[in-house]
Amino acid sequence: MPDSIKTQVEVTNNDDSKLAELGYKPELRRQYSPLALAGVAVVVCNSWGAVGGALITGLANGGPPTIIFGWLLVTIMALFTALSLGELASAYPTSAGAYNWVARLSPKKLAAPLSYITGLLNLAAWIFGTTSAGLFLAQCVMALASLANNDLVIERWMTFVVFEAFVVVAFIMATIGDRLMPFVARAGLAWTATGCFVSAIVVLAKSSPKASAKQVFATFINQTGWSSNGIAACIGLINPAFGFSGFDAAVHFAEEVRHPSMAIPRALLAVVGVNCITCLFFIISLFFSVTNYEAVLTTKTGLPIAEMYRQAGGQAVGIGLLLVVFFAGVPAFFDIFIATVRLNWALARDNALPFSKTWAKVNEKLGIPLWSTVLTAVIQLLLALIYIGNTTAFSAILSSSMVLNNLTFIVPVLVNMCQGRRAAKLGDFRLGKALGWTSNIVMCGWTLFTLIFFEFPFVLPVNKVTMNYTVVVLSSTVILGGAWYAARARKYYTGPPEELQGVESMSNVDVQGFPVESKA
Repeated sequence: MPDSIKTQVEVTNNDDSKLAELGYKPELRRQYSPLALAGVAVVVCNSWGAVGGALITGLANGGPPTIIFGWLLVTIMALFTALSLGELASAYPTSAGAYNWVARLSPKKLAAPLSYITGLLNLAAWIFGTTSAGLFLAQCVMALASLANNDLVIERWMTFVVFEAFVVVAFIMATIGDRLMPFVARAGLAWTATGCFVSAIVVLAKSSPKASAKQVFATFINQTGWSSNGIAACIGLINPAFGFSGFDAAVHFAEEVRHPSMAIPRALLAVVGVNCITCLFFIISLFFSVTNYEAVLTTKTGLPIAEMYRQAGGQAVGIGLLLVVFFAGVPAFFDIFIATVRLNWALARDNALPFSKTWAKVNEKLGIPLWSTVLTAVIQLLLALIYIGNTTAFSAILSSSMVLNNLTFIVPVLVNMCQGRRAAKLGDFRLGKALGWTSNIVMCGWTLFTLIFFEFPFVLPVNKVTMNYTVVVLSSTVILGGAWYAARARKYYTGPPEELQGVESMSNVDVQGFPVESKA
């Protein structure tokens, strides 16, 4: 056997043995290399596209200075988050992610209820995040149509139809196209990085006149109604924070990558490093190229970045650059969709969902959890109906995804801290005492900050349209999830399987991850 093949087999066996020790039977193909996983992680966040696509809040709550300097602050906080989550993912490399870590680190009496709520919050975050990514692509298509035809009046039903079409395409890629996804991840990484720099250079070269350094770095804009510029700026940080939405994507591919205990932490760090540079270069270039922010905030394209591109280079340049954003968003949407599927499947495998046996089944021919994929697609198709009926409610759902994810992250880190950072001794990626405690404390402080300020109303006075409904979505998820656990779920959800020691064979672990009797 050639050395390269022998090495790959040994690595796969070691990875699967670790998974078996956690009580799970390996069922998915380990088809992602560490580079491909880093591609998934970077592409999912796609920070320059995400920040550019959510500019309305940042421009009104501080303007370019808040977004630029806020991005630097958010990146530092993301680094501590990557270190904290990377250590936990290295200790427990499963597709389940945060709720699994909570269950394994919590006191026995709290493990099931606390992990159940954490899993529910994480699932809600990914479901809403998938919807948000799909809607952004649909808005890109409609903005392209608007740039090409100035007389076009964009109706909600048009965006709805395009969104539904993207969900269908994502379903196809997640099923019969699953084997192509590692290639898509690598190609997406190259396109995202290259497209960012090309876009930034083009807008700088084409735009005239350009904004002054004072306008870009020192002109504070407050169109929120908040009398305090400090509060307006704190709320405006949600714009750069969008650049790290879906931060834990790599975690949910843990059972499909080689060397997950090191590949996942490295992928999380790659998200911070790559996106920090690309997004900073992009937003500075963009702000030097735009002078009429009033037109940006009121654009009829429905996408502020489309108007900024048009201002910078005209109609043709606007269309070309928006296509770059669009094609960076396509692989991101596919990966986000698949990450949601994997979390759905992981929860079902641990018997945390109604009809878990159905959603937990892995199709032997395709090598994927087919019914979990169907469930994810159906949920997305139905969620889009809210967009037709009530855009305020729909916006509330989408904006809550990041806060839900942040809350998901803080729970296992806090539990780990309360247990004396027990997980720090288990994985291959270890921070040590000083860096570990520092990372955990800073991350928790930042998360608490976001949980407070990202739920403030973006503008005053508050009415049913300007209200920030994130707190409603968050509290409803916790209350309904807690009520369901108390009424039903506690009877069938007991948490993930207990860890096994010295597992040498995959034959003694069943599909749900629990030991089974030998058939010998």
